[in-house]
Amino acid sequence: MGSRVRIGRDGRAVPASQPRRDAVASGLTGLLVATVPLFAVIIAMLRGDRSALAPVRLGGLLLGFVGVAVVVVGPGLFPHGQASIFAIGEVMLTALLYAIAPFIVAHKLAQVPSIGTITLALFATGLGYLPAALLTQHEVPTLRSTVSLVLLGVICTAVAFVAFFALIREVGPVRAPLFTYINPVVAILLGALVLAEPITPGLLMGFPLIIIGCWFAATGGRLRPRPSPPSASDVTRPDEPLPGEPARDESPSAG
Repeated sequence: MGSRVRIGRDGRAVPASQPRRDAVASGLTGLLVATVPLFAVIIAMLRGDRSALAPVRLGGLLLGFVGVAVVVVGPGLFPHGQASIFAIGEVMLTALLYAIAPFIVAHKLAQVPSIGTITLALFATGLGYLPAALLTQHEVPTLRSTVSLVLLGVICTAVAFVAFFALIREVGPVRAPLFTYINPVVAILLGALVLAEPITPGLLMGFPLIIIGCWFAATGGRLRPRPSPPSASDVTRPDEPLPGEPARDESPSAG
């Protein structure tokens, strides 16, 4: 059986195993996507929120990022060439947009049902990709590819979006993107379970750093959240009757 080849940009046939010069390694992609929480902190700071700059939380963010770097480090992590630099810029732009989106959801779409927002966004994305799909797909997808796409669309996109919107409303737009630190770990674990790929030493060393960093970044190092102070509406004034008590008559008595 002959070796598989592909056609390069210059028209020559090159081995399929030879890495493309305009591609970004999966490890580097995971590391670049892990900058989303860091972008979120910068956006929060520009909006006047200084809570994300607390030393413990900021240290947790940096520790988690170091953990991601340890997990994905390997040969070919930092490619060379102008095309690779352009591809890295594209991934960084995507990470920035990932960081902006939770703030839009939290501050501009807080009163909009998440299902409606998700449906409209995915429908618009599908329409945008439809011309490219019609022009590039010339063969009927296999059953395995079809099932994979359905699972990707239902579980990894639709259900994931619903969970992400709930996470944004629960913990806020700064802490919600911390899940991007876990993405490379999940990818490596699934590769080991499904494709029998080896567990790398980087995963064993970096995964604890990611977990510890996420905990510090999300909780500030506290085992329990601090009780929020009572609001003015929760405080009963001395002259205000308690629920169930008759109103007090403070009018001056005739005398």
